[in-house]
This record gives sequence, structure tokens and C-alpha cells, in this order.
Amino acid sequence: MIDISKLSKRYSVRILEESDVEMFVEICKQNRVFYEYTEARPTKMGLKLFLKLM
Repeated sequence: MIDISKLSKRYSVRILEESDVEMFVEICKQNRVFYEYTEARPTKMGLKLFLKLM
């Protein structure tokens, strides 16, 4: 298995956890250009499902 902490020398890298969902939703909401072209919206439930699928 890959040690993801070694993927970047510049940034701290780690696996996203369910506790990160709230912050991730807020980051996604700031990407207005992307959401102008899709009906999808960032939601806690959607991001939790995404994390489980990864």
C-alpha cells in the first residue's frame, strides 16, 4: 500500500475522513463556476457517500 503522506513534500497529505465533510462542503460551495454547469450540489450526504466509495 502507498504511504500517502509521502505524496507531497510541500503539503500535508492524508486520507479524508467523515469528520472532514463539513469543511469539504464549504470548500465545494466556493467553486461557483463548476456548479453553474451542473445540477449537482455539494451536500454532506453526497460527500459522505463519495468517501465511502473511495
